[in-house]
Amino acid sequence: MTDTVLSEPANTGSRWNLLQFSLVCCFTVGIHGTTSLPHFSFIHTEVFLIAYYVLLILICIPVCYVQIKLGAIYRRGIVGIFSHLVPILKGSAVAILLMTYIRSLVNGLELSYTLYYMFAAFKNDSLGVRDDNPNYASILFHERFLQRSQHIGQGGHVVWYIALCLLATWTVTYLMTFKGFQGLGKIVYGLIPVGLVLAFVVFMYAFIAGPHQLDIPREFRHYRVIPSKVNTSDVIVEEDPSETRTLSDLAHPKPWVSALLIHMSSVGLWAGILPSLGAQLYNSKKIINASWIILLAIYGTLPVLVMLAFDQFFQAASNSGFIAVANGVKPGLSHLLVGMYAKLRHLPFVAFSVYLISFLFGVVHQAVHLVTIWETLLPVIPLPVMRIVRRRECLVAIACVVSMLISLPFASQAGIFIYMVVNSYVDRLIFTLIIISMVPFITGYIKQECLYLPVERACMSLWYGLSSLVPSAMLIYYFAVYVYPFPVVGYDQRKAETVGWCIAAAPIILGLIFGALHAVFNEKGTLRQRLIHALKTDSLRTTDSTNDYDVSDTTNTGLHPSKPASKTNTLDKTETEVVMKAPDSNTDIAKI
Repeated sequence: MTDTVLSEPANTGSRWNLLQFSLVCCFTVGIHGTTSLPHFSFIHTEVFLIAYYVLLILICIPVCYVQIKLGAIYRRGIVGIFSHLVPILKGSAVAILLMTYIRSLVNGLELSYTLYYMFAAFKNDSLGVRDDNPNYASILFHERFLQRSQHIGQGGHVVWYIALCLLATWTVTYLMTFKGFQGLGKIVYGLIPVGLVLAFVVFMYAFIAGPHQLDIPREFRHYRVIPSKVNTSDVIVEEDPSETRTLSDLAHPKPWVSALLIHMSSVGLWAGILPSLGAQLYNSKKIINASWIILLAIYGTLPVLVMLAFDQFFQAASNSGFIAVANGVKPGLSHLLVGMYAKLRHLPFVAFSVYLISFLFGVVHQAVHLVTIWETLLPVIPLPVMRIVRRRECLVAIACVVSMLISLPFASQAGIFIYMVVNSYVDRLIFTLIIISMVPFITGYIKQECLYLPVERACMSLWYGLSSLVPSAMLIYYFAVYVYPFPVVGYDQRKAETVGWCIAAAPIILGLIFGALHAVFNEKGTLRQRLIHALKTDSLRTTDSTNDYDVSDTTNTGLHPSKPASKTNTLDKTETEVVMKAPDSNTDIAKI
């Protein structure tokens, strides 16, 4: 008698339609669209939007096009694709997902902050200061909310309400991810329309109230950061009348680097999620081509519209506190939690709506990334563990509980400093993975003879290569000039740097070594023969825009030997679409 150990949802074989895919694509707003995008637009003004759209065209198009298309063709995530194309480099895909997971832990803390502020909008906080004090919101954030210690060496106690918000955030994350991509594709039917309606209400309120009642300047201006006269540890962002923004500022690298960071964080260009999104689509040329266009169209419009709605409530004079310019803090976090709250604290429902919008889009962003990780992790759970746990829901619950416990130090009084170290170091070596991952993606695309003419495949491969090398060079410049020379925390900096570099390097080193060893020992023959086979590239046996792999097998990660394609599969070919019949046996269920 066989026992079911790990099973996918009953409708695993079903695929997203374009409406579902469009709603899921709203993940591109995320916490970044409500923090970093308004912040950079405020600092760089219209110059940033020019750099934003130029890089969207030059970098996002080839990356999204190639990765989504390969995900749809191979019906695999990034690890499965890499293990099939260049087995010895599969570890780079593992490293990418490990870094994505670390970023998800950081995003979980930021979401817990917005969750707290949703309900803080209805509280009457009495701090012993006047409400018209421009530092009111800063004092609320640092003294009442964070209960921040003096430095990272003073750990202090766990702030219970931050820990409670973390628990609530990971509970919502579990509810959105335990059913996998198919469950997420249904949940967005309810969450995304709510977020869009609230964003429209917030925007209309600001428009009807007008700039005079809200006391908010609408025109683009340039602002600078100066020390506060009240507290030397605080800073204030205020208008600098001596400078104006012109197109000549595009010669400066800062707007371009800022735009690149937004694209990487919002779309997840090298986070491993795009191939997984492509794997949820029907293997149709029209659908695949429409999908990446929809993704970039939504990303090019929706975050900017949300930014315009939020920007109406920003008050520069209240954007104070050390997190406004502290190294390691996500750009714009002070914009959302300090600068906006200073204006919104007298508008409870509007404030609640603003932070609820940020939380809803942020948790969808979080869920897309974590489902990609769960889909890679669950099929390789050791058999003894699966005998005990058996159900997928329990495994995801365990993963979310472990993630919450790992995030618990963020909720301590020194949690903001720990957050700064992790957030500052996690992406410092990301350019190495971008360069390494370029090889499997280009190899997989250019070897698909069924796609287009060789000239087209060569040109797109060249474009993809440039869209990987140029951002890598930009990131090296950014880290060398703006990140490496400056300490993240002043106290016990050497130990903090050691921990930070471990966070940055460990996923890459462990991932590459683990993947290479697994690829070599997974082959047969002598050591020399195994090395040769691990270095060889392969491509799917294709006759059109499809492959001989099982369409329903989307959970095969490549971390274990894949099953051969069923010889009984039949192909129904048309000019634009090829659909494969699922095998008779349920290959998505692992059995003992």
